[in-house]
Amino acid sequence: MFNIFLRGYGLKEEYNTFKILIYVLYFLILPLLTATFICIFKESRRMFLYLNISLFLMLIFHTVIFNGKYQKIQNHTTKYLFSFILLNVLFVVGPVVIINFFKHSPIGDGIENIGKHED
Repeated sequence: MFNIFLRGYGLKEEYNTFKILIYVLYFLILPLLTATFICIFKESRRMFLYLNISLFLMLIFHTVIFNGKYQKIQNHTTKYLFSFILLNVLFVVGPVVIINFFKHSPIGDGIENIGKHED
């Protein structure tokens, strides 16, 4: 990540106008997803907050990337726009909505109760 930021690796010329915004989003999304992953194992409710914030930032990031690509293409069709919306809903928004829908409540003292449950 720091090589991308300091040396400018990873960005094509079409994204130079959005360079700062892309870097800010890179460095916000990665720690939020890492914190989400850590909070899953802690069974913390903060996981849902971090996950939803990172979803919002990922949608902004995808919109910026889409805007850079959409300005470059010559033939502006609605097919490209619909595929962008469908893929974001299917692969980004869909899993987060499913996770939020089936969210669980944290187990109270789960580690201390191991082996004490009687069937």
